[in-house]
Amino acid sequence: MPWIVFCRDRELFLQKFPTLKIENYSTNTPLSYLLSGGFSYSQIVPSILIRPLIYFENLLLKVSGKFGMFSLIKLIKQTSS
Repeated sequence: MPWIVFCRDRELFLQKFPTLKIENYSTNTPLSYLLSGGFSYSQIVPSILIRPLIYFENLLLKVSGKFGMFSLIKLIKQTSS
């Protein structure tokens, strides 16, 4: 959903909410969340592999943010002067 609102339909969002500015949009944890078991499953990879996995994820995200599983969006409310 965040990709739809803040990327694909960005212009529509800005029209509907003119006082909000999208300061930053980034994605993260495409693999480590799933391979660490998420919230309810047992860990799939050993703990010693988590750091190399995160390093690989960061490289993957530099290729394309579309590999991200979660989004971090920073919005700023602009006030009228």
